Amino acid sequence: MMIMVQNFGPVADIAVYYEIIVFIIFNYILYLQYKYKKIKPTPLKNISFRIFIGYSVAIFFSAISKFLNARYGGVPETLYDSPYLGLVGRLHGARFSFIGVVIGTIYSYELYLRIFKKEIPKNKRNIVILIGLGICIFLGTVYSFNLEEERANQVFEIISFSLLLGFAMVVYIPFTVQAFKLAKRLKDVEGEENYRKGILSLGGASLSFICIFICLVLDRFMLIVFNIAYSAFYFMAWIFAIIAIWLVYAGFIKPAKLSQPKYKTKEKEERQK
Repeated sequence: MMIMVQNFGPVADIAVYYEIIVFIIFNYILYLQYKYKKIKPTPLKNISFRIFIGYSVAIFFSAISKFLNARYGGVPETLYDSPYLGLVGRLHGARFSFIGVVIGTIYSYELYLRIFKKEIPKNKRNIVILIGLGICIFLGTVYSFNLEEERANQVFEIISFSLLLGFAMVVYIPFTVQAFKLAKRLKDVEGEENYRKGILSLGGASLSFICIFICLVLDRFMLIVFNIAYSAFYFMAWIFAIIAIWLVYAGFIKPAKLSQPKYKTKEKEERQK
């Protein structure tokens, strides 16, 4: 049986190699994070490390999706009668990549609570985590392939992307705002420069995550409106992922000694007990 290939042009091959390079760079910095966080481990550093494990998974499966586009132009027609079509379709649709992002975002929310809330609202925390896990279940299970149109059901794809975008914005917008507000309050506090830099790095990383999703939305817009696949916004998105992990590594993980903040956080209060 012939394989029907949608030709995306050379840019599809470029995208594969691009994501492989991003994956290598990202995981090298992730290794550095692991190495330096062991110098003086704290619960906050452990949580921030787990955030980027989720994004590492996201980049890995995103690269697989791009390979399927480059090799087959999508889901190969020869798998229509195969029980593995659904799995290949989910890989092609970056569903597992989305799951990695949601997991990273759940840990981002946990970090947000630990830093900015003196008392963690347990009910709200549990609700947000359950919503995140529910989105993961939806991403991994709700999928259908339209044989006539030879593509995944676009309604489910739009819902998946919307759930991911909404969940990310609910977490990262407050995180970014609170981080920069706290850094501003610490600006003139004596002896808090290292802690302020750590908070700024987390705020910058959170803002970079927001930029990732903005770029993905703009890339999707370019595809739908102008039929341009792999726009410049697509390539910009993963650049922000590297910026985010580098900011946290350089400003929060790497410094072996961070001064204790005079602004009490929940973590500090627990250590004082």
